[in-house]
Amino acid sequence: MITANLWITFGGLFKKRDEFQSLIPLIGGILGAIGLFILPVSHAWQFSWLPLVLDIGCGPLLVAALIDQIKKNITVGK
Repeated sequence: MITANLWITFGGLFKKRDEFQSLIPLIGGILGAIGLFILPVSHAWQFSWLPLVLDIGCGPLLVAALIDQIKKNITVGK
């Protein structure tokens, strides 16, 4: 899921599509975090935050949406 989200996003950047399409934005990062959290390997749970940061549909997408919303509010306020 994480790889698919990255593929879709970077494909959109290089092919200049009008909009980015993500199949299921949050699922890859959340499932990856859960998987690392329950992995029966010593200290693997310490890296459970990593899929949320790497999945373009989770952390970076939410940050981009927040920045976009702030820009819209600043523009409306003028």
